[in-house]
Amino acid sequence: MRDSNESLDDFRTRLAAVRLQLLKREPFISYLSLELPTFILAPGDPLCEIIETAATDGRRYFFNLQWCKRLTDPELGFVVGHEVGHVLYLHAPRRDERNPDRWNSACDFVINWLLLHTESLKGLICMPHDPEPIGCFDNQFANLTAEQVYDRLPPELGMPSWDPMITGNGDSNADATDAARGAMARALARTKEYRSRNGQGNTPGEWERVAMEGMQPTVTWQALFQMKTAASGHDSHSWTRPNKRMRPHGYYLPSYRGFCLPKTLFVFDTSGSISEDFLGQMAAELNRLLQLSARSSVTVVTCDTEMHPLGEFRAARKFNPQQHKLVGGGGTDFCAPFEFAVKNRYEQVIYLTDTYGTFPSKPAMRTIWLVPEECVGKVPFGETIAIPIPQAK
Repeated sequence: MRDSNESLDDFRTRLAAVRLQLLKREPFISYLSLELPTFILAPGDPLCEIIETAATDGRRYFFNLQWCKRLTDPELGFVVGHEVGHVLYLHAPRRDERNPDRWNSACDFVINWLLLHTESLKGLICMPHDPEPIGCFDNQFANLTAEQVYDRLPPELGMPSWDPMITGNGDSNADATDAARGAMARALARTKEYRSRNGQGNTPGEWERVAMEGMQPTVTWQALFQMKTAASGHDSHSWTRPNKRMRPHGYYLPSYRGFCLPKTLFVFDTSGSISEDFLGQMAAELNRLLQLSARSSVTVVTCDTEMHPLGEFRAARKFNPQQHKLVGGGGTDFCAPFEFAVKNRYEQVIYLTDTYGTFPSKPAMRTIWLVPEECVGKVPFGETIAIPIPQAK
């Protein structure tokens, strides 16, 4: 790092020049750094209190001018690649309920190792120095995933990350994932065109291969369920409790109260063909969903040939299959829950079923079906998530 009085305009020019140098060596990093909005935080910007260095939320890049203008060109190139790496690996939406600082450090170990072992970047970038190298790097974590590194890190870290990972700032995990994958797809297309135009052949570079693998990820059905059900949710804000952190800066803004699901009806098919193990597995997933959106409530009903309301449930009032009996055991008619949902203006219906029954006409609200793997393709509308059936003990 260096002493610098660089202006905002001069820094923008230098950042563009660094991205151009990356384009010549590793075009995918350069293109992905351009595909998402970049914000340079000048002194006085309220976000400077949160982002003292550089950061990403999976949808945008942030550079604090006061810190970044002190970086040499190789250090700035490293920082650009580092933030791109967080987007490439979908680190923000993958955190789940892990400790934020420990997760961020685990992700940094993964990115920094890849950056320093990318042959095309050698001699072009280096880790920031102040005056010693700062950042997370250890060869013992070579070729590990962030989850694997996280499990191996001690609870108290002696080498914290220098860049915060921003989450929960108005976008759901599904939004951030979709934005990142869309940016990766565009960057891959532009990189392929660039390599072809400059006679570099069709062989993808190391970062492109990582991106192509990320475009077809192995996603557990539980993660898919959480992403789809939360996709149309929203953040809750309150004007009765203004944001205290912004008031000293002259901003009167509402405080963030948490993420809320859309108005949701959760239906258990309790016909005779549904096993108790399957119902129990889905009850656990319902409670996980409630925990992720603590300010939301979900209406739960059961249905065979008739609908049986069980009540409203939330994180503070979990669903207990032993206490709240899943009434049913007859045939299956899917119509009653949808009629109830339309009448009461529900925005989303989540229906657990084996798909054997009478379907209504397509309703106006979003519908997600949780069905056994062998029943995929049997529902006439909505989105389907295949669930592996628990093995009988």
